[in-house]
Amino acid sequence: MKYLNLLLLLCFGQLLAHAQLPTPQKEQPSQKYGFINRAGKVVVSLKYSNARDCSEGLIAVQKRKKWGFINKKGKVVIRFRYEDARPFSNGLARVKKEGKWGFINKKGKAVIEFQYEEAGWFLRGRAKVKEEGKWGFIDQAGKAVIESKYDHIDSYAKEGFYRVKINNKWGLIGQDGKVIVPIEFDKVTDFYQGVARVKKGDYWGLVNQQGKVVIDPVFDKVRSTAKRGYIKVKKNGRWGMVDSTGKIMIPLEFTYLYYYANSDFILVKQGLKWGAFTAKGGLLVPVGVDRVSVLNKHLIIVRTGKLWKLVNQQGKQLLPLRYQSIQLASKTLLIVKQGGKKGIVDTAGKVMLPIVYDRVSVFHKGLASVKKQGKWGFINTNCQLVIPLEYDYLGYFQRGLALVEKNQKYGFMDTTGKVVIPLAYDKANRFNYSLSVVKKGGKWGLIDSTGKVVLPIAIEADDVTMRDSLLLSIEKKGKKGLLDLQGKTVVPIKYLRIYRFYESEEKVFWQAETKNATSMYNAQGQLLFTMKLQHLNWFLNEFFMLYNNGKIALVNEQGKVIFPWGKYRFRGFSESLEDEFFCVVTTNINQHKQVMVYNRNGKPMLATKLDLIKPFREGLAQIKKGKRWGLINKKTQIVVAPKYGSIGRFREGLAKVGD
Repeated sequence: MKYLNLLLLLCFGQLLAHAQLPTPQKEQPSQKYGFINRAGKVVVSLKYSNARDCSEGLIAVQKRKKWGFINKKGKVVIRFRYEDARPFSNGLARVKKEGKWGFINKKGKAVIEFQYEEAGWFLRGRAKVKEEGKWGFIDQAGKAVIESKYDHIDSYAKEGFYRVKINNKWGLIGQDGKVIVPIEFDKVTDFYQGVARVKKGDYWGLVNQQGKVVIDPVFDKVRSTAKRGYIKVKKNGRWGMVDSTGKIMIPLEFTYLYYYANSDFILVKQGLKWGAFTAKGGLLVPVGVDRVSVLNKHLIIVRTGKLWKLVNQQGKQLLPLRYQSIQLASKTLLIVKQGGKKGIVDTAGKVMLPIVYDRVSVFHKGLASVKKQGKWGFINTNCQLVIPLEYDYLGYFQRGLALVEKNQKYGFMDTTGKVVIPLAYDKANRFNYSLSVVKKGGKWGLIDSTGKVVLPIAIEADDVTMRDSLLLSIEKKGKKGLLDLQGKTVVPIKYLRIYRFYESEEKVFWQAETKNATSMYNAQGQLLFTMKLQHLNWFLNEFFMLYNNGKIALVNEQGKVIFPWGKYRFRGFSESLEDEFFCVVTTNINQHKQVMVYNRNGKPMLATKLDLIKPFREGLAQIKKGKRWGLINKKTQIVVAPKYGSIGRFREGLAKVGD
């Protein structure tokens, strides 16, 4: 019995010992890196624990926790002795040794000693470095060109200046390190149009490129427009204007201040009242009027109550406050309205056309239409009546002809007032592509600009108009359709609405809708499809992408269904030559998204579905299946099968790959 107890005690001790031993963990192999060329061939074996992109013909790689450099063929050219290494730039590479950074040349010689806590790459002959917690710049010989004394310095100069920070204060220095803007501001912007905005506390000011504070930081906002000679500023919710010396040109009293481009005016608003200044701050219109508008570079109009007056850039009143409206008729003439009637005056206020007309148009090709007592005529630029007031309607001249109406008959006249196409039509439209739609005896047809009938006046419809695409839009008993210029039906007259869905030099498609369905016709009048749709798009310049009830279908421009209704997502590629193919994203029963490439006939171009296809770059696209990556070319040929854990971008013809 004693021996049995001893045996049990020994067995329990063994079990306890095993229970206290740590469970051995299976060591995870680290990823190895190499390089492939654009043909997918491995040119550098996957044997490195890390690698940078190829630069200037050399590649920084890591092996046994040390970094060195190899060439594009994988030959070691700089031994593995560095703690870190970055790509070559301007013939030098930054490398780390014994906790410090330095720079070596392509022979591995240290040309700038290992003395920096951090270092950037060389750009335009200089690199940003950090010593004892401070930043500066060195040149390619290692000489300090900007002393390392800044908590922050920009990586490159903008307009020749660097923003710098010391003890949370900002300033600007030149490329020689000379302080341009004192390092005393809470914020500093880059220079723009010769000035930079600076902030102290909550307030902004401006400094110039000589470092002079031209506007003290006393404003809530500063809007620099130095090229125009003024600067908008805001304080306590009010806008004003100062010049580049900080002198106040327009007092800070306004809720609105706006400069009109290509004019000499600045409009201001205070509450509901308006005023105007010159671009140099001269007062033109004291604030207190109801509206100010700019007519042109030299003229503004001012409204008080319901009446307007005209003021020039010197503030001189050219027209008194007596007109209901003022607008430009030409560069030197103005259309004015007084007592409900219109006329024309010059900028000196001289009446050129008596203010007795119901309508006066602006001048077009030397003529303006006028209307009086229901009759229209034309005046010339001397405001002389050259076409008498005897027409019920006058259109503007187009290619020397104007549509006219008299006694409910339509025709066309030339610029001399001669009726060249007789007033013989019940209705007519202006010329479009030298053709006019006309109506006579209740029927419609077409005439050309000589009056010749080019489409017999035999179309029975309620209304006919010409579209820009040289088709006739027909409406009959509330239904619409389209005819070509020979009278042939393109879209039958049975739709509620017709839109031009897409048009280019080569093709045009018409979308026609009834209450319950959408139809699509091509330019030849072929019906491509009729379906109930919620929406449709044009895809890759060849396909109709149809949407309804959360599903999508794809139909080509011949009306052939390429993809029937389903839950897809279609995507083109990012480079123009890939428009021959497109991606289709589907979701399988496990809700896993899969991608396939198809040609324009809907034929799959890959033997297997993928999980992801990235956009093409320089002729190649990354593909993913499971957790593995590969490459395809523009012909959708697999260049590299999905076998790598990662694939980087191609640099100098090589891409980094991981196993």
